[in-house]
Amino acid sequence: MDNPKHTNVGIRHDGPDEGGLSPPADYHELGSHGAGFFEYHEEKRMQSLEEKLLAHHHGSQDGGPNAGATRSRASSFAHGSLKIERMVPEFEHLTAASPPNEQVQRDGAARSQAWLHANFIKPHLSAEDEGEIVSELQTDHGTSPVPALTAELKELYTSLQRCLELRDKYMSVSLQRLGDDPRHHDGDPSGDVVPGSLDNDSPRFQPWKIYPPPPPPHWKFKAHNTSAPEISHTQDGDTPFDFSSCEIPCGMAWEFEIDEKGVFQVYEDIKAPDRSPLFHVPTIKDFFVDLDTVLSIVTDGPTKSFAFRRLKYLSSKWQMYALLNEYQELADMKGVPHRDFYNLRKVDTHVHHSSMMNQKHLLRFIKHKMKHHPDDKVIVRDGKELTLREVFESLNLTAYDLSIDTLDMHAHQEAFHRFDKFNLKYNPIGEARLREIFMKTDNHIQGRYLAEITKEVMTDLEQSKYQNCEWRISIYGRSPAEWDKLAKWIVHNKLYSHNVRWLVQIPRLYDVYKANGTINNFADLLHNIFAPLFEVTKDPSTHPELHVFLQRVVGIDCVDDESKPERRIYRKFPYPKDWNTPQNPPYSYWMYYMFANMASLNHWRQSRGFNTFVFRPHSGEAGDTDHLAAAFLTAHSISHGILLRKVPALQYLFYLKQIGLAMSPLSNNALFLSYDRNPLPEFFKIGLNVSLSTDDPLQFHFTKEPLLEEYSVAAHTNVPDKRLAFRHNTLMEELKLIYSNKDATVVPKSSLANQLDKSADAVAAHAMARFVLALSALVVPVLGVLTSEQIALAQKYAPQFRLTPDEKYFPSSIEYMLPNYKVYDDSGKQLPTQPSPLTASNLDSVVGRGASTWLTVSDTSAKFLEGQNPSKDKVPVYTFIVPKEGGIVDLFYWIFFPYNLGKDIIALGRVGNHIGDWERMTVRTLNGNAISADYNAHSSGNGAGTRPWSDVLKPSGEDRPLGYVASGSHGVWPGPGSWIIIYQLKDETRDGGPIWNSKDSVYPIEYLSSASYSGDQAWINYQGSWGNKGQTNCWWYAIVKTCPLSNGPGGPYRQDVLTAAFAPASGPGMLSKYSDMKGPLSQTLAPLAINSSTSFYKFRLDESVLQLVDLAGFNRLMIEQTCLEYQSSTNTTLLSSTYGHSTPL
Repeated sequence: MDNPKHTNVGIRHDGPDEGGLSPPADYHELGSHGAGFFEYHEEKRMQSLEEKLLAHHHGSQDGGPNAGATRSRASSFAHGSLKIERMVPEFEHLTAASPPNEQVQRDGAARSQAWLHANFIKPHLSAEDEGEIVSELQTDHGTSPVPALTAELKELYTSLQRCLELRDKYMSVSLQRLGDDPRHHDGDPSGDVVPGSLDNDSPRFQPWKIYPPPPPPHWKFKAHNTSAPEISHTQDGDTPFDFSSCEIPCGMAWEFEIDEKGVFQVYEDIKAPDRSPLFHVPTIKDFFVDLDTVLSIVTDGPTKSFAFRRLKYLSSKWQMYALLNEYQELADMKGVPHRDFYNLRKVDTHVHHSSMMNQKHLLRFIKHKMKHHPDDKVIVRDGKELTLREVFESLNLTAYDLSIDTLDMHAHQEAFHRFDKFNLKYNPIGEARLREIFMKTDNHIQGRYLAEITKEVMTDLEQSKYQNCEWRISIYGRSPAEWDKLAKWIVHNKLYSHNVRWLVQIPRLYDVYKANGTINNFADLLHNIFAPLFEVTKDPSTHPELHVFLQRVVGIDCVDDESKPERRIYRKFPYPKDWNTPQNPPYSYWMYYMFANMASLNHWRQSRGFNTFVFRPHSGEAGDTDHLAAAFLTAHSISHGILLRKVPALQYLFYLKQIGLAMSPLSNNALFLSYDRNPLPEFFKIGLNVSLSTDDPLQFHFTKEPLLEEYSVAAHTNVPDKRLAFRHNTLMEELKLIYSNKDATVVPKSSLANQLDKSADAVAAHAMARFVLALSALVVPVLGVLTSEQIALAQKYAPQFRLTPDEKYFPSSIEYMLPNYKVYDDSGKQLPTQPSPLTASNLDSVVGRGASTWLTVSDTSAKFLEGQNPSKDKVPVYTFIVPKEGGIVDLFYWIFFPYNLGKDIIALGRVGNHIGDWERMTVRTLNGNAISADYNAHSSGNGAGTRPWSDVLKPSGEDRPLGYVASGSHGVWPGPGSWIIIYQLKDETRDGGPIWNSKDSVYPIEYLSSASYSGDQAWINYQGSWGNKGQTNCWWYAIVKTCPLSNGPGGPYRQDVLTAAFAPASGPGMLSKYSDMKGPLSQTLAPLAINSSTSFYKFRLDESVLQLVDLAGFNRLMIEQTCLEYQSSTNTTLLSSTYGHSTPL
């Protein structure tokens, strides 16, 4: 491997040879003092130097008597003849480096120390030095050595690049990038030029106009006439907004219509026989193909491990930056006049308009109306107009009776995981008619009350000056007239403010409108939502108020309860005109059609010089993680996104593309995730593009400044230039890493170590990488993460499983099975708080119940219990990787079956069936080579036992084990044949059935010392049973403790297996015993072991098995190809004296 790119390490004098390498004068002398990472004398010398510099630094801050001299010395140090130059080496590519020889390691030690102090005594660097470092970090990659990559890393980088390119494609085609909106330009936007025949003035756009115009640079709040408040301003801030003075552009000749696929298309001549759309929008097929690509990449094992490690690295890097720059940041912030937390401009990026006020504000407003306007006719009931007084009399309430408690609009703990109850909180005093009166725009009084309270909140924002918000207001899609009603409400009530922008939110309520007959199919809903927008773009004079209102609209949202289950009722989704079923379309279907129609609309609006929109849906608050994948492709930014904590690869992609997350921790705390578990602080450390928002102040906040409540709880901070530079540099480094394979040389993994550079530079960087990792571990634990080498090892020795030709019950992924489960307790009652549907990422929510929970299916003969044929479907093998001392790595290959078929017993029939079945075989490796394999069958923990690698059957031409899976019961055995216990009780394995090459489906998992898995590995934390609780109502249960349906098994994360996994490796063989499944021995019949040296079999019988033999009425025991032995600690003659029907030994 080539040397990592370094700049000068050490102290140098400016001169003609600037840029040359100048190590410390005593470099070679220091390097010869001895082995070890730090040389003692050099470390003491550097420590003394650091203490002196820190003393000078604090002295200058404290303004002591030597402050001036200190500043002078610091200035000469930064600007004079001495400079410290350094760059972070690219040690990401050195993780596979082999340990250097001793002499070279000693030579590199001093270089490492110099690198450490040049990089980590950061607070003493001046701003000019920081700028120099930034420029160095952004040096063209072409001037640096081309790194060598393994084929695995190159493939991984290519897959991540593919995701980033797909994101760029969708952002480009929908015009959601910075610069695509004419608002981003000062009168000269760079959109497509309108054809000359349609251009009224010139081939360039005219300066873009907005009504009312933006405020002057130093605009100040001016109180308005309280009798007729005007919350809008012109350039001078005095003239109120006048709709009649707004310029309404004329129409154009282009036409539009919705095509058969449900997307509005724009045509130059709609009647032309060979017409084609003017703007290209990806088809729904393209979208789902791309979505599947992203999902397959983010669920890939190596990609998840890589992303998890990079995220931990980024978090640790932030911790180190904060420790080293905290005081300098504080000094920088103090140096900026008239700026502190309170007078920094803050934007609430996610707040719903109908709950923009706090409870006290709404209560005061209602009381005011009851006292001063009781005779306002506010609602119609049964054909009669009712006044406000009559409405409250019907509720037996007066103004005196009203309080915060009676208003009852705050979301308390009863709304947690109960979105239905949360929705009821929008009704004052629990009455829907009060919501209609005070909180609706389209009611009997044309939304006058809501307009008045909106103006009051706008006034509060303008008085604060530094608080801004983006209110989300609803368009439901029940009728095309909704847009005009909303626009007229905004314009006629003059609801404009310099501190407010609007988003339009589309609730996903197709199923509600379909049920009440409002619409016939999904295409009707799309027409109601988008047709008015295309009409006003074609000819603004048809909807003048809408044209003016849209100038203040920045984006489109799509919102609803994400935790609702999404049932796949179609194998292939129909087009919107054919979606006429009562079921709501899935989230991804909604995302595509919102995106596609907005993309077509944006192109037309940009070509006319009108403002465009961005797509900013709710995503990742609850529900499946594929919501986030759909948003990754289609959305400019999202609201919430807390589920990203469970999908490290997708979280890493969100970081690389800096996709905005408007997070609302107080809202999440009341609905879905307690505050202490909220990932916002960790997202911030990593560097994701997060902002704090309030969501619903009416339900979650108490003061008139809800955004400050969010900041006060989350803790606030200013943002100095130094931190912005750090964030930018870190992002550039990550992107550079992902795209490093463009110029990299692909090196076979086996020969990589031979090509590593053994120079002192390389060794210094290698040692520094390990040292930085150790430092990071002090702040954020990063140890124990699987390496790419360990994952490759697991793939190398992944077994080839062979199923019998008559196998009916195939394996499956847990994702396939979990939605079919419900969680029951020991008493047979379903847990009321379980998530629905169950997923790999939310199963851990029932961990607290421990082993007393049962994953239960209602129909034990259901079709889904037959699983997935692994020769046709990609079924994962859950592989726990356990490194041990001495170069030993144990690989536990777990396979899951939805159903286990028991055994046929004379007089009893089939017994021992159970839902869920975990089976395992284990491979032990030594220094990267397999040395033995252990075969496990059922709950005995022994199965065929351990065989040396030379005795293990392998596929032709491959060095991986064969595992023969028993018919129905799925025990894993070392070969084909009858694996006999006693007569009729045996496992049958044969060739000729489906072949499962698990090397293509390894799901790598690190064995943690405690159940603390997260993300899509959170299911491992589950400690209950993976099947129904067994029957106890058969007449023979008291004797043999089993019935036709027995207890489901435990999962792969078991304390007994875990103890064995972490036990010291006593030698190259396997540990003597793994007990994988607990339960009565009668359920497993008898444990079987194989003596590989004699090829003889042995098994052990206990009383329950012998009782079963007696119960079945056997005349004698038939022993085939085995030797029977029975020992009892209490009675060695138990076999012959108690049960006389036996074959003599």
